[in-house]
Amino acid sequence: MVATSVGIFGSWYFFHNSVIKPINPAWGSFKRAITYSFGSICFGSLIVSVVKTARVTLQILKSKVQDRRSRDLQDGNCDSDAMLMCALYCILSILEWIAQEAEYWIKWFNKFAYSYLALYGKDYFSSARDTFEILKYKGILVLITDCLVDTTLNLYAILVALISSGLYALGFYSIPRFAELSHEFLVIGFVLQIILAFFITKVTLNSLNSGFITFLVALCIKPEVFEENYHEEFVKLTNYYPEISHTLKVPF
Repeated sequence: MVATSVGIFGSWYFFHNSVIKPINPAWGSFKRAITYSFGSICFGSLIVSVVKTARVTLQILKSKVQDRRSRDLQDGNCDSDAMLMCALYCILSILEWIAQEAEYWIKWFNKFAYSYLALYGKDYFSSARDTFEILKYKGILVLITDCLVDTTLNLYAILVALISSGLYALGFYSIPRFAELSHEFLVIGFVLQIILAFFITKVTLNSLNSGFITFLVALCIKPEVFEENYHEEFVKLTNYYPEISHTLKVPF
């Protein structure tokens, strides 16, 4: 889905009013995602899976060490084995934290690497290297804007869940048949509709997030294209955020 969305927004960015603009960018990007770029996408996901597996393994080991420590404390054992278990627990906790942070940042990095991969059709390693260069020289711009957009989309999802809850409550008080239902059923329905509304909205807004990431990557690489194709929008962007014009001029 991400790679397909990238093709759509990439066509909008690079081929505005162009005679070579793809007729059906969604279908073209989808075909590339399941054929030419499929291995690179899977490899990026494999890296995340390996790190996640390591994190879960460390959690299991830490749990077993904790059980051993608990038994030693109950038995009143404070010998060298108990000290060794304590040290081992501390080491496993540190390694688990490292794995957890690595998983988060690899997922975050892959968002931009996948976008670059779908835009230029390169393999995962080449895309990751070029994405690292973008973040190296223009990372502050990427970090700030990504945090702002992620927060905004999460707020939209929460707002939709609240509106859905209001409609549910309105239906409860306005439809007499609801009053005949048991309170347990109504509470379960209330919780389910909040969860469904939130996650359906998140999935729907994920395409917008993919479009934003695509726009951000393309803007970092080719800002002159956006200035040429969408000059008025570029002027508004630089007026609202003057620092961006200096950041975009930094070569990488």
